[in-house]
Amino acid sequence: MKKILALAIVILNILLLSNCENNISILDEVRNSVIGPIGEFQLRQDTLEVLDGSTITFDNTPINITRNITFTIRNTGIGNLELIGEDEVLISTTGTFSTTMPDSVISSGSSVDFTITFDPSDIITYSSQVVIETGLEEFPSFTFYIEGAGTEVDNTPPSGVIGIESGATHINSLIVDLSMAADDGTGSGVTQMKISNDGSFAGDWMPYSSIFSNWPMTPGSDGVRIVYTKFRDAAGNESSGVSDTITYDSDSPWGTATSPVDLETNVARDSNIFIQFDESMDPGSINTSTFKLYRGTTQQNGIIAYIDPSYRFDPASYLLSGTTYTVVVNTGVKDLAGNSLPSNYSWTFTTLQDDPYEDSWNNNYWEDYYNLWTTNEFSNDGVQDDYGSLDSPAYNGDGRLWDEDWYRVHVSSNDTWPHITASYKAGSTGANLSMQIMDENEVIIASDSNTDYADIWWEPNLSSPGEYYYIRIYSSSAYTGRTYSLVWEDCDDCGI
Repeated sequence: MKKILALAIVILNILLLSNCENNISILDEVRNSVIGPIGEFQLRQDTLEVLDGSTITFDNTPINITRNITFTIRNTGIGNLELIGEDEVLISTTGTFSTTMPDSVISSGSSVDFTITFDPSDIITYSSQVVIETGLEEFPSFTFYIEGAGTEVDNTPPSGVIGIESGATHINSLIVDLSMAADDGTGSGVTQMKISNDGSFAGDWMPYSSIFSNWPMTPGSDGVRIVYTKFRDAAGNESSGVSDTITYDSDSPWGTATSPVDLETNVARDSNIFIQFDESMDPGSINTSTFKLYRGTTQQNGIIAYIDPSYRFDPASYLLSGTTYTVVVNTGVKDLAGNSLPSNYSWTFTTLQDDPYEDSWNNNYWEDYYNLWTTNEFSNDGVQDDYGSLDSPAYNGDGRLWDEDWYRVHVSSNDTWPHITASYKAGSTGANLSMQIMDENEVIIASDSNTDYADIWWEPNLSSPGEYYYIRIYSSSAYTGRTYSLVWEDCDDCGI
């Protein structure tokens, strides 16, 4: 027998030495086969981990009203977790706090829930200790604390409001987002709500939320829709119903009238352009990117003004004489519900030929404003005459100096190097006179200023035969009774 025992010991030692080379302990294998892997304990409240020794607080709760908090025990180990003790969850104070018992055995990767109920009977603060017997040798128990305050009975209902689509006035879809805001003051707190399309509030209560997405409104034709809601607090008090109203509009807008009308002729050059729609429009959708005025293919500058339900385009400068313009209002234009024009809306009109150019500021100018010469041609070489005078100070509006005259002239295609001179007559020594030459859009081409005269050599660089230009004679100071004259000559042979 002794020989057999000795032989067994020798064989065991050989096996132990052999396994040591592979970092495996037969004793460990034997121990694990007897004891098995062990579990690990973790406690959570919703998504938050509860730490050993921490405190969980219940909301203030009216007396004789219960409030629950659910906890989850998770086994994060690789073996079973077996809770021990007569009560797996032991609360030191009974009566005010109570609990449901979880299952005592929790398999690896699994979890069990238990609930602690707070039921205050007096207007005081309660606290208690909670101990969970984990059954783990190295961590036999887990302790945390709970507390809560009893308050007066809540007999006051909550109040609240509802909004549809963040306060919008119109919608083009019957699936909407709702926003709620409810308040219970010092009461038990808002916990539930009901939503209804007809104010009947049929159906079950749902948990209170400040947002409810994709609420289906009452189907049917375009028109007003109403959504109702009411709230309930933890004490069971219900609010009265509140509502919000919105207009359902699924139809696209359309233009009903324009000014000038389509194909209209002899339109005044100082005209603004109007379009009227069949409903109120979104002011932010109509701008110079969606409401455009064209001369040929060139978009004209201007300002958009909204006069519900009409829009007005104010050109930045006067329209050209005898010219056809096109107005385009594109599908970027939307009504208040967000419906776009179904297609671009466009029309054309033509301005009056040789319509006298009226000033953009007021009517404080001479009757021959912009009409200095009978023929409006640079064809009368060497002719000189008096055509105006600088009056006493009379402010003419924003953008104008004290004294200035404007003239509209026509340059024939043969006059490529006109020479224009503007000068004061006798008695005007020391007076400051300036002159500018501008194209048809009032863009300065040339300018000059001197004490006694302004003299400009000017090449208009005609883009097509026959162009209109403007001459501006002005002074930064007022000189009563000063007169000036304009001299022009065809300088095709003069050079510069």
